[in-house]
Amino acid sequence: MTNTWTDLTASAPFPHPAGGFAYGVINNKLYIAGGRDAANMIINLTWIYDPATNAYA
Repeated sequence: MTNTWTDLTASAPFPHPAGGFAYGVINNKLYIAGGRDAANMIINLTWIYDPATNAYA
C-alpha cells in the first residue's frame, strides 16, 4: 500500500443499479450481493469487483 488516493474509471458501469445491498472485501476483491432494484424488487445476484483488473466478474 502506498497510502495514496487514486481515482479509478471503471471499465464497465456497475452491472445492475441497486440499493440496500451487502458488500465486503475478501482477498482484495469487493463482493456486492443482493439489494433491491428501482422497482423495489429483490435482486438475488452477486457481483465481484477486482480493482487489479478494474472489472466486474
